[in-house]
Amino acid sequence: YGDQLIAHTLGGAVRKGEKQEKEYGKTKITYGDSALFEGLTTSSVWMSHTDLIEKAPEGFDIVATTEVCPVAAMENTAKKIYGVQFHPEVEHSQEGHKIISNFLYNICKVSGDWTTTSFIDDKIKELKDKIGDKKALCALSGGVDS
Repeated sequence: YGDQLIAHTLGGAVRKGEKQEKEYGKTKITYGDSALFEGLTTSSVWMSHTDLIEKAPEGFDIVATTEVCPVAAMENTAKKIYGVQFHPEVEHSQEGHKIISNFLYNICKVSGDWTTTSFIDDKIKELKDKIGDKKALCALSGGVDS
């Protein structure tokens, strides 16, 4: 519900959807012109909402819609704020991986060269630079509750 919170907080209009406006499950979506949806026009995404954004906040462009959701995605590129009403992270969203990739590489401009090996090597160097010839104690847990 981050998209709805963004809209509400920044002056948009969010309201409880009528029965026919509630979307849960696979939903056809139409994408507009946005770096977030580069290379996409329509697909099927996973929705799960009862409330919906009726009006985007001032300065936001509506960049995706569904048959019943007037603001399925919105963006304010000047402020670098992007919101989606659906779940791109689940396998039921056909192009979710592409949307996440577009966000990371086209919008956030990440390099994509991070690996666990480079992380370990970088941290070891960073700690050696900080600690020098002194001793350090490391307490490490790999449990799921850590």
